[in-house]
Amino acid sequence: RNLSYKVPREENRFNILFYKINELEFEKLWVLSCDWPRSGKLEEDSLLIKKWLDKNLKLESEREFDGLWVYRYAK
Repeated sequence: RNLSYKVPREENRFNILFYKINELEFEKLWVLSCDWPRSGKLEEDSLLIKKWLDKNLKLESEREFDGLWVYRYAK
């Protein structure tokens, strides 16, 4: 089993920690999320990030299709 996706990544301008999103300048933030089998359900890590986003940004839209969730947030 390859868990390379769990390896901490070095932070740079393209890879930031999710709780630093509010430091960025943007009007809209699009988030794509799914679990590996694309069941339409999110795993624990994705749910924690979504909970943080819901608390800190305004959720404008959410749609699910083919097991993939698309969210649009605004500041």
